[in-house]
Order: sequence, then structure tokens, then C-alpha cells
Amino acid sequence: MRRVCLGVEKEEKLHIAIFGDVHGHLRLMLRLCREWQLAHRTRLDAVLICGDLGFFPDRAALDRATIRFAEKDAEEVGFALYFAQPQPLMKDPAVDEILCGPTDSLGTVSCPMIFCHGNHEDFHRLRTYAESGPLTPVDYYGRVHYLRSGCCVDIADLRVGALGGEPEWTGCAPAQLVDKWVSPDGAKALMAVGDFHVLLSHSPPRFYPRQGHIGSELVQTVIDTCQPAYHFFGHVRYVCQPQTFGRCQSFWLQNVTFRPEKGGKHPPDKQCMGILTWQSPTKHSFQYVDEPWFEAIHHRNWWPPSPIQLSEPQQHLN
Repeated sequence: MRRVCLGVEKEEKLHIAIFGDVHGHLRLMLRLCREWQLAHRTRLDAVLICGDLGFFPDRAALDRATIRFAEKDAEEVGFALYFAQPQPLMKDPAVDEILCGPTDSLGTVSCPMIFCHGNHEDFHRLRTYAESGPLTPVDYYGRVHYLRSGCCVDIADLRVGALGGEPEWTGCAPAQLVDKWVSPDGAKALMAVGDFHVLLSHSPPRFYPRQGHIGSELVQTVIDTCQPAYHFFGHVRYVCQPQTFGRCQSFWLQNVTFRPEKGGKHPPDKQCMGILTWQSPTKHSFQYVDEPWFEAIHHRNWWPPSPIQLSEPQQHLN
């Protein structure tokens, strides 16, 4: 089985938050979701994440790049700290409040969160979750779902297909479905499904301007063949303008982190979050979030202090 239905009930429209690479910053992502709901007086129906969730339940399995960044920013290991099964290292009441608060409160983010894999994940552990099915919860709260490459999930009448991993390169062995690189089998499986509305990938397509040398031929082939309405991707760090491939609109999402301006208050990176509004296959839109409340969140006020420590964390990451 390569298709699964989430059972989300659609009213007039779906509101789907799209995020770029999270790299462990799930708490910041949750704060942004919460503030969007409060600002718009509307609940999100789902969250889609373009890979590099930072899925490292065991910090001993961190890759070198994540270790390097985590030395400067502890949120890089945020999954292990606050979300890992069977129990995270730290218990954060604010996470509980956002995920498990009153169901009638717009301050509660109750929607499912879905990610394809990137190239910075614990692939060994992720493969064990993928054996359970095409869409599997991987976190302590049962809210963050991994969508395996080549598989689709129906969110009401919106169908989303996943193709994870960084761009394949000439001469490398074909990747597995759950692997660091884009999988040929995953691309073939999506083309066999054919009928889906959103392609969620980590890699850019091959013919994206300025980055043809690092784009994925497999992602490009799926776009050209299946022509979904939207394609969302992350992975690259420089700004990529939206592109159109036939009927498909392709959008890049930035890292979910704070801008590196010197001095002052640092708001989140521009274009790290967008909203897909889906009414029907002929009536839909996507916009990056660029609103006053977004600019008001910065590295000094984004989260309340003092989570509760459940176990003694490592003093060093290496």
C-alpha cells in the first residue's frame, strides 16, 4: 500500500502550513503555527515539512554537520530533547500546551505534521519506522508523521506525494527508499500513482535556475510526468524564485531558524513558512508568510524558559 488517508475533515477550505528544513527547530515551527492560527482565527488542517526534520532520536547518531551546528544552537538536537520516543530528554510544558491544549483553543496546534526525509536524519532508525507503513508517527506525541518516498497521503481531497533525500549524483549506487539521496524506486512509485496534487521533496528539481548543478533529475522527471499543482522543496540556502513547469508551480522554503543579521533582534528567516489554501483542484493558492506577527517573533522572545529535565543530557555532542 502506497496511499493512506489521514481522515482530516474539510470544511470550505484546507489551510496547510508549508515549512522548509526544520533541523530540530520543531518548537519554533510550533510557535509559528500557533501564532498564524491566532492571527487568522483559523485552524491549520496540516503541516508539511520539506525534509531535514532533524530526526535524530539518539544524539549518538548525529551526523558531523548536525554536531557542528548543534555546538552553537542546541535546537539542532531539538527532536531528541523534546520529541523523541519513548520519552524525550526534556519535558517542556509549553510543548504540551501547544500540542495537547484545549481542543477549542486556537492556541492549540492539533493538526498532523508530515515530513519527507532530507539528507540529515538518522536513516537507520527512520527505516525501522518506515517498515510500519507509508505514513508513520515518529515522535513522543504521535503527531509528527514520516511520509515514505514513493507514497501519498490524502488530506481530505488534497493528495500529497513524497520524494525525500538530497539530489542523486551520476555514478552513485541507486538509493533505497529511505536513504540520503533521492530514490529511483520512489520516483517510479510516484509516477505509477500519477494523480496527486502536491509533490513534497527535499531536493530542488534539475532545471531550477542557478542550481542546475545540484538539482535532482528524478524530482524533475516526477514533476514533468505527473504535473502536480504544487511542488515544495528545501535543501538549498540561497533565495530561489518560484518557477513553473507546465501546470506545476514550484516553491522553495528556507530553513526554520532565525535570520543572521548582526545586532538587534533576529526574526525567523524569510520564506521559511508558507500557507497553501486548497478549496478544490481548480481553486487554490500559495503564499509565503510575511505579516507583522511574524516579524515580532525573534530570538529573544520566541519561547518561554525552563523546560523540565527528565534525564541527564550529555555535556558534549561529540
